[in-house]
Amino acid sequence: MSTSPPQDHTPLWLHLFLRLIALLSRFSTTLTTYARQLQESHHEDSEAKRLISTTTPTIPTTTFPQFALLPPELRQQIWADSLPPSRILMLQLPKPTTLLDNLLPSRNRHHTRQKKPINVWTCSSPLPPTLHVTSESRAIALKHYTLGLAPLGSSQPRIYIDFKRDVIGVSDELMRSPVGRNLWRLTDDLRQVRHLALSSGMAGSFLESRQSRHALASLRHVAIVDSALWSKGVVPRVAGMDWAYWMRWQSARGKAQWCLGGADGCDGEGSGDCCTLEDGEKS
Repeated sequence: MSTSPPQDHTPLWLHLFLRLIALLSRFSTTLTTYARQLQESHHEDSEAKRLISTTTPTIPTTTFPQFALLPPELRQQIWADSLPPSRILMLQLPKPTTLLDNLLPSRNRHHTRQKKPINVWTCSSPLPPTLHVTSESRAIALKHYTLGLAPLGSSQPRIYIDFKRDVIGVSDELMRSPVGRNLWRLTDDLRQVRHLALSSGMAGSFLESRQSRHALASLRHVAIVDSALWSKGVVPRVAGMDWAYWMRWQSARGKAQWCLGGADGCDGEGSGDCCTLEDGEKS
């Protein structure tokens, strides 16, 4: 004898009210996050202006046509000294299919999609200028930078990285995304990364995951960042200018901490206990 499922006697007005509450709650959370991002952007712009005014001397712009006449060893040393100390490489997921792609005829759509990189990281960080000034400067830069961070089975690597100095940035969106976690698992040369900066939202669960611990075999510094911009995959302005200074500034404000290693590239012990990487996985 079959029994009919129990009927829901909740009034319609209550259903609508609960849905409205859920919608308002979601909208409120989004609005709060957006307001925090605007506030952080304002602080970043103010601090960037102050940093520029205190660290950049007022020197008239001049040219030096005799540079090519300098001895090769001196020119090469100048190019090497012009390399940035560290860059923030904020890893971003592949761009989704655009509306234009969906509107194209099927044959053209297939051709367009074939040209797009599939299952690769993207990164909006600018290239070091030394890579494209002259052939001599590029040769010096290529001693430090290499094309890397290509997941297995993808096309040729597309991101220039100095594994010794550059900082890999990981956002909350990347850590929550199944696509991001899969790309992380497939990117073999993440084992060479030494400097990592995680958004505080999911840093603990990310570092606890088995695949993350095995992928990050050479970690020497891990920073945990409490930033609405960082959580969305945006590099704060001051961080893009001077990573070490930005970390000191954020640490003083209680917005960042070292989970492993320390500031200014030192290899000392971190002040936090949030890392659970085993000793064999730290070195």
